[in-house]
Amino acid sequence: MSEKTESRRSFLKQSAAATIAASQFASVAPAKAYQSNDRLRIGIIGPGRRGFGSHVKTLVKLRNQKGANLDITGINDVYTVHRDQAVNYIKQETGQTPKTYQDYRDLLNDKEIDAVCIATPDHWHAKQVLDALEAGKHVYCEKPMTHHISEAFDVVDAWKKSGLVVQVGVQSTSIPIWNEVRALVDEGKLGKIVQFQAESFRNSL
Repeated sequence: MSEKTESRRSFLKQSAAATIAASQFASVAPAKAYQSNDRLRIGIIGPGRRGFGSHVKTLVKLRNQKGANLDITGINDVYTVHRDQAVNYIKQETGQTPKTYQDYRDLLNDKEIDAVCIATPDHWHAKQVLDALEAGKHVYCEKPMTHHISEAFDVVDAWKKSGLVVQVGVQSTSIPIWNEVRALVDEGKLGKIVQFQAESFRNSL
């Protein structure tokens, strides 16, 4: 494996959780330093509320404030309002103007793009991940990965054959505290666990 390929893999693994967990951004370690000619070129598929607010803005923040060696070079959305909003923001914050695509397949066919972030409506996720892997792109996909179990098997099989990096945006499981909790349980430091309770309240209406 080339150093260039490995560095891109390392960046994807380090930045994937940060891409979606914007509120946790300040605690994310700086990405590995790269050669000037080894920039990760990222395409955004679906820069709507989640894709713009968490993916585009956080990637720009990684680039500008953390020194991540990346550029957002492509934007796809069938809704021109979202597409233009993302392009204008990237241009304002980085001085670069990404290409735009009406059809996500045209973005995937662009050899100048190394990886994609997918934040389209849920029913598109499986197909777009499969198409991205077939096109040789690394993938960060919003949850859920698929709508149906059969699709999930297809995605996992394609990922294993591809040799590419894929991460699904279940950001809570990427927070380090859960690894610490798992270690406490595995080491028996909490004693015998007989019951647990969890609550969640999202006031987003």
